[in-house]
Amino acid sequence: MAKGRRIVEGVWWVGCGSWGGLTDVLSAEGSGNVFLIGGAGDWALIDAGKPDGVDAVLANAADAGAKPADIARIVLTHSHGDHALGLPALKAATGAVAAAAPLAADALAGDARARETLFIRQAETVDVEEVLADGDEVALGPHAFTCLHTPGHIPDAITLVGDVGGRAVAVTGDTAIGDQGGIEGVHGWLDGHWHSNPRRLLASIGRIADRRCDLMLPGHGRPIVGRDAVEASLRHCADRLRRLLAIPGLGSMMPLDLDGPDPTGA
Repeated sequence: MAKGRRIVEGVWWVGCGSWGGLTDVLSAEGSGNVFLIGGAGDWALIDAGKPDGVDAVLANAADAGAKPADIARIVLTHSHGDHALGLPALKAATGAVAAAAPLAADALAGDARARETLFIRQAETVDVEEVLADGDEVALGPHAFTCLHTPGHIPDAITLVGDVGGRAVAVTGDTAIGDQGGIEGVHGWLDGHWHSNPRRLLASIGRIADRRCDLMLPGHGRPIVGRDAVEASLRHCADRLRRLLAIPGLGSMMPLDLDGPDPTGA
């Protein structure tokens, strides 16, 4: 199993599965990406991956200089199991507080309506101490990031945007995965079970693009490095969604939530 990888100063890639052979396994097969951001004894994890990858995530974080006690916060980009199921074990190992969008926080804590909205079936529940609304600031180590509500893949999705060492960074989860393995404009799956909405996803990608970021950390695949590459990835994501939305009768062909109210109430 590969060790964690430094992306830029203060940003490490410490967990993932192979994602169909595109990447080395850094923590556990089937896990989404887990990133470590911070420095000097003050760190945060973005997403938690799968439970069987927690030991590897912590070992990779230690290689980056982050002992478990140095990890103060774990932020979830959304509640899907490949990003969230490792949260209870990571909290127990680090003592970190968890942060997520309101709907994700309710669902992970066991609220029946929120769990049904997000189609969450895992039995284990976990407390999320910090609830992040659109526009809230959150510290990732010593770095200030802003939470953007970016639904579309799933209603509880958020993107974190901030500055690390003079670079504008966007942590996009599955909202925008970008150009990966020769395929342009990859985004997270769309599925009616969790109220996927391509129109909202297109608007969310536009919000991220407006931030003009130099580094994109997606929920799967490789980080996108360089402003030109990030802008191209986001443009290709938007183009893909526009092509999808141009299909006549899309709403009757796929079980997507095209016109329903926002389940978050936003």
